Amino acid sequence: MSDGALAAPMRLRPRPKYLALALTSVQRAVAYRGTTLLNLLSSLIWVAMLYYLWRTVFAEGARIEGFAWWEMRTYILVSYAVNALLSFYSLARMTNAIRTGEVAAELVRPVDYLGAQLAQAFGAAVVEGALSSGIALLLGVLLLGISPPASPLAALLFFASVWLGFLVKFLVGYLVALLCFWTKNAIGLIWAQTALVNLFSGALIPLAFFPEWLRALALATPFSGIVYTPASIYLGRLDGLGALGAMGMQVLWAGALWLLARLLWGPSVRALDVQGG
Repeated sequence: MSDGALAAPMRLRPRPKYLALALTSVQRAVAYRGTTLLNLLSSLIWVAMLYYLWRTVFAEGARIEGFAWWEMRTYILVSYAVNALLSFYSLARMTNAIRTGEVAAELVRPVDYLGAQLAQAFGAAVVEGALSSGIALLLGVLLLGISPPASPLAALLFFASVWLGFLVKFLVGYLVALLCFWTKNAIGLIWAQTALVNLFSGALIPLAFFPEWLRALALATPFSGIVYTPASIYLGRLDGLGALGAMGMQVLWAGALWLLARLLWGPSVRALDVQGG
């Protein structure tokens, strides 16, 4: 057999640039297997803590704000799986690139910066987020008896809502990252953003448990579309026109945040100050 027959076929047409960035992000996550597995382990410990905390709260078998224990344990696993798709570390990568000045190299690439960051976040979610979410849901089904989606239609709307929530969460993180062009530091911003998202998205406590005034405030923010909307659709607490209306709010917030990100990009780049030799 000739050497030419043994040689790997040459790619004659390059991949679309944003697909290439997403695949590079997948390869990065696979290459650093130790870090990925450590993040997975810490996430599973966190969801186990939440599970046993809420099991203690529901130990007497009471219903709280209409939630029975079987609904609550399903909510815990589903909300964790949804929230884990875009990890803390994916958001920290954007802020760290700006803080260290590495963003200067990305600015000379012939790609849109916002689109490139979204592609990389999606690529990381395929490995880091989906792996963590998939394992948590699998363990939930096998060991904890969590419920399936309320209906086939709820399952379809749930998956659509999950990715809308992913986009909203990414854009919130992206806007926080842009602030690093002015602050030169990111730790406080990241922790503040994480606390706000976890609280007002329903990742820690279902928004139904909030006082009425605080629930109304949370539902008026984009954060509720990250976790609470998909989880409520999954459980059937939002269905029909209610589910479509909540998803419409996700679309509106995603559009508004995308527009805001575009408007802030120019002033942010002009504030860039890279020092080095």
